[in-house]
Amino acid sequence: MHIHRRIGILALAIASLLAGGARADFIRGDADGDGSITPDDALLLENHLFAGEPLPPPLDRADVNDNEYVTYADLLHLSDHLGCVPAPPLPPPTEPGEDPDDDTRGFDEIAPAYAIHAAIELTGDKARLTLALEIPPGTQARAAVIVLRFDDGARPEPPYFCPASGVRLVRAIPDGTRLLLTLRGADCGVLPLPGAATGRIDLGTAVFAHGGTVACATQALLLEPEHTPASGVAVRASIIDVEYRDRRPALAPIACAETSTDFRRGDANGDARIDIADPIATLSYLFAAGEARCLDAMDANDDGGIDIADAVFSLAYTFAAGPPPPPPFGACGPDPTPGDPCRALGCREGCSSPPAAESPWPMFRHDLRHTGRTDFTGPPAPSLAWTFKAAEGIVSSPSIGAGGTIYFGSGWEAFSASNNYLYALQPDGRLKWQYGPVKGFFSSPALGPGGMVYLTGLDGYLYAIRDAGAAGELAWRTSISTIFCLSSPTIGRDGTIYAGSTDFKLYAVAPDGSIRWAYPSDWCIISSPAIDERGIVHVGSKDERLFALRPSGALEWAFAAGEFYDGRLIDSSPAIGADGTVYFGTDQYGAFGMTPVPSTTNFWAVNPDGTFKWVFLTEDGVESSPAIGRDGTLYFGSYDSHLYAVVDAQTHGALAWKFKTGGAIDGSPTIDGNGIIYFGSRDGTLYALYPDGRVKWTFQAGDGIESSPTIDARGYLYFGSFDGNLYALGTGGPDVGVSALDLPASAAPETLVTPRAVIANYRGAPQRCDATCTIAAGETILYSDTIPVQLGGGARRTVTFLPWTAGAEAGASYTITVATAHPEDENPENDSRTAELGT
Repeated sequence: MHIHRRIGILALAIASLLAGGARADFIRGDADGDGSITPDDALLLENHLFAGEPLPPPLDRADVNDNEYVTYADLLHLSDHLGCVPAPPLPPPTEPGEDPDDDTRGFDEIAPAYAIHAAIELTGDKARLTLALEIPPGTQARAAVIVLRFDDGARPEPPYFCPASGVRLVRAIPDGTRLLLTLRGADCGVLPLPGAATGRIDLGTAVFAHGGTVACATQALLLEPEHTPASGVAVRASIIDVEYRDRRPALAPIACAETSTDFRRGDANGDARIDIADPIATLSYLFAAGEARCLDAMDANDDGGIDIADAVFSLAYTFAAGPPPPPPFGACGPDPTPGDPCRALGCREGCSSPPAAESPWPMFRHDLRHTGRTDFTGPPAPSLAWTFKAAEGIVSSPSIGAGGTIYFGSGWEAFSASNNYLYALQPDGRLKWQYGPVKGFFSSPALGPGGMVYLTGLDGYLYAIRDAGAAGELAWRTSISTIFCLSSPTIGRDGTIYAGSTDFKLYAVAPDGSIRWAYPSDWCIISSPAIDERGIVHVGSKDERLFALRPSGALEWAFAAGEFYDGRLIDSSPAIGADGTVYFGTDQYGAFGMTPVPSTTNFWAVNPDGTFKWVFLTEDGVESSPAIGRDGTLYFGSYDSHLYAVVDAQTHGALAWKFKTGGAIDGSPTIDGNGIIYFGSRDGTLYALYPDGRVKWTFQAGDGIESSPTIDARGYLYFGSFDGNLYALGTGGPDVGVSALDLPASAAPETLVTPRAVIANYRGAPQRCDATCTIAAGETILYSDTIPVQLGGGARRTVTFLPWTAGAEAGASYTITVATAHPEDENPENDSRTAELGT
């Protein structure tokens, strides 16, 4: 006889070799031997198959389909006999008696006419395994039993399996790295008929997570359960035909595709623009078999499906002032409302972003919204890597190219600067090239496609300089002021360069240097423009107004912080919050000969429609541009020498804390991936503060600091000083850590708790680490699970640990800790997080 190989306690079929020896009387299906066939027999058989409970002899009673094995086919046959109308008959003996035959039909050999087809779709740290069944022409199948084993960090994740139409999920039993699925047709019926064109029955999709360890190049779907795959998923299945016989299918060649987690909602044709072409692409997909690069992007109204309502929504936004698509919109990003995993749409191709987005710090204040925040972390200690001496003092904040090149200008004093340069430095501080001499650059560079570097000069020109490798080559320069320019340019998503000017205008300049439009204010604009997800350009003016302009140059709205001239000049560059609120500072300085008018109302919040939200009082003006923390906390400096941390409480700005330095703070703070705030002061000190305002470290430069710090993908921090030096701090060592925990605050006694955590790589180079979850009651460790995690540069992955069962006692308290381990990690402060769970 054949013995079916077992696959642990979640065996596809528990192969019980039927008892030999003397033949005994029995009733087939009477598994408990009480002389009748009842639901208790089905329950006993189920517990035997799925929980390993023993069956009383002789085992022939449980061999319902008479094939000499006890498998799920027997349970299905018995359950249908008890519950279906008409009831399928059982093989003899149906009255106490001997087995009329002692042969076996068996099922351990592969039935070549049956096959399982599988396809993996990898999206970030999530994956979907789609299964289909192929059966012989003219036949049908009642059920399929499938065991999936996940290896190398992959774990099944709720809802575990999403059945296809017409398929009923009878059970999905997770057990660590394994998942047992039993599938059958609706009610007592068979699985749906195979498709005429493919001969396949779509079964559904399994959902699982992994720590970045599964990739199309390395994953394996294997038939033999004894063979452990290097990574990926192992599959074994049994098919039950209409006669309740087991059929072991072959495994067909698999398909694998890696899809993107990031997309831009509404960008249906994937060209990085939102325009008439997008609803046309949606309609083409719906009615003309058009191509869909990314269904998530095509779901403009975020209802989880693709239909004509998405095209209507896009048209309303584009032409009828309708609401914008829900996030992620404007910039690429993951779906903040992923919804039901069984309805996941997905993206076949990645999201198209402006080329500069590949840079770790492509512009003043890091991004279009001017958050001043990066996902990379700065140096854990102020280790000086190198300095570079420029021609004059440096106010220009460095920008960092995709290859690590550092760009900045020297010469900041509008009337006395001369013979200065735009510098491009190698990551180790060596000069790559310099462009000049020119009068000077107060502005910070903005990096565009094709190696283009844009910045305004103290000679009144907007410069476009191409990084040609060994030299910086002038592509063009366009005059936008007859005096000087201080505003740092911002590059819109369509390539338009926006910059303010002392000739009282905001300019929109095409990539070829031609002026598209110029919007007039009533005084100088030295503020740097910020752009929201709708493409609206926000900029402040010394005429005390904040302007919001459409990409066409039309005015959306203007907000007056004061009346000209009462000391509320807007030199601060605005920052835009996640909800569209615009934050900026005002000050009374730089009025070119006018006597400053003191004011205490110096930091403002304006609603997305341009209406007043609140104003926060400081002891002196705010020229510093705010940085926005991941939790929404606002950080900005003031001429009163304080760095402020303020929370937007909707009706007012609430002070979280303020930190006193030895000089005015007119530069802008920077926030790293751990929430550390870096900023300089006119006292010559660069400060690093924890999010609660405590000092992490300080570094003393040779003179005052107005340049805003920037951070590259290696964890180096750069800033300039009035002493003419560009400083580089850091060592560039790896930094991985626990970014967040996903745990309930409490659980009922004896219920399953599935710990999850977000593991982050705070550097640009890929890293591999171990993530370990421990659960303790007091000093006693009750549980521990370790998962290897592969992280791409700057990646964050959610890892799912093995489920743990809470204790039986109510009122108990448990400590759950998740920690990362990397042999070269240089920042232990973010390596672990702890939470308490009560019952």
